[in-house]
Amino acid sequence: MFSESVISKAGMIHPSAQIASDVKLSEGVEVGPFSVIHSGVKIGARTRIGSHCVIGEGTHIGADNLLHPFSSIGGASQSRGGSEETGAHLEMGDRNVIHEYCTLNRGSLADGGVTRIGNDNLFMAYVHVAHDCRIGDHVVLVNHTTLGGHVQVNNGAVLGAFTAVRQFCRIGAYSFLTESAALSRDAMPYVCMRRIPPTVLGINRVGLRRHGFDEDQIAMISEAHRAVFRRNLSAK
Repeated sequence: MFSESVISKAGMIHPSAQIASDVKLSEGVEVGPFSVIHSGVKIGARTRIGSHCVIGEGTHIGADNLLHPFSSIGGASQSRGGSEETGAHLEMGDRNVIHEYCTLNRGSLADGGVTRIGNDNLFMAYVHVAHDCRIGDHVVLVNHTTLGGHVQVNNGAVLGAFTAVRQFCRIGAYSFLTESAALSRDAMPYVCMRRIPPTVLGINRVGLRRHGFDEDQIAMISEAHRAVFRRNLSAK
């Protein structure tokens, strides 16, 4: 049921929304019809929560985020015993866009108890982010991307539709994985990789330019790519 202090500090709260009495909503937060916000949640200024969203216990969400209808943020981890763990949570930064039917699970106590998401990310429909993942800034996860537990996705990476990433893998910064990629090992930064089996095609020139890399920087990255992938040298 509603708390008087919560309603007075927030923006537009639909009367059908269910919000725990200890939830902290900053100025300008909007909550749509039939959304449920559990105990211990903190939501930053001007974040908009669509209809039928669920925000799990202890979730911390920053400012200016947009949660589209039917997204589930901070639900229990799907690890063994995860639904029974207390004290685990999810932390999200600012200006993220979470589309319909995304499921972002909170951490597990086996790995610090935190799933952490940075700023300015775009998660398209049906994306799944499992427990204990670490996602940087300016990341794009296209429709139906699935991340196993403990996956790390670094700044500026783009994962194409239906990409599946195995537990504990690391996705390098500004890399690009094409649609339906299946990754069971780390992906190096700055590269383009295709489908099954994952194969490096070259460097992600388009993505690098979009993120402000100049031509000299791109040339150096290209030379490093040739050294590793074309001359059979080690990355170490």
